[in-house]
Amino acid sequence: MPRLMKFSLIFAAIAAVLYVMIYDFGFPKFPYEIRMSYPAVQYTAEDPSSAVPTTIEIEGTYYRRLFQEPLFDGSIRVPLYDFTMSSDPDTEYPLYRYDRIYEDPQGSSNDTYISFLNYPSYTFKSNGAIDSVTIETLGQLYMKDRFQQVLIQVTRDPDVDANPWFIVAPAATIEEAEQLRKHILP
Repeated sequence: MPRLMKFSLIFAAIAAVLYVMIYDFGFPKFPYEIRMSYPAVQYTAEDPSSAVPTTIEIEGTYYRRLFQEPLFDGSIRVPLYDFTMSSDPDTEYPLYRYDRIYEDPQGSSNDTYISFLNYPSYTFKSNGAIDSVTIETLGQLYMKDRFQQVLIQVTRDPDVDANPWFIVAPAATIEEAEQLRKHILP
């Protein structure tokens, strides 16, 4: 058997095995464990006196996936909102680059990732089956550097309050929060 033919067969066999592995098991994920609690400030940019101190608790696993957007599997809790403090299982939050969702006004490469913070709660029947699911939304998550900087734009009823509310961490004062918000959001 000619040498080139042997090489071609071996290459084809290796390519087929890799294809099956990736097709069946997906691309590899590189995990990074996260357990953080940050001081945070909730406020509206139009009214600095609205500032309320709080915390953001982040616990779970951040996955940097090969050739794909990252994924966070865990929990993000804000004590100001009781529904975020439930002991339900962890939630998967796909993270998308900001400039893939929104047009970046500066035209620069942006290292901000976004996701939506939805919190399901379940009621069960007596036999253990799920009776109903209620999903509450806290808002839109913006983060940089594996959750080293976090901003949540809280979903509010526009008929009640037209000004957007932000929760920014790590920040202890309204000045720190506003500076960080401007850094995270382009």
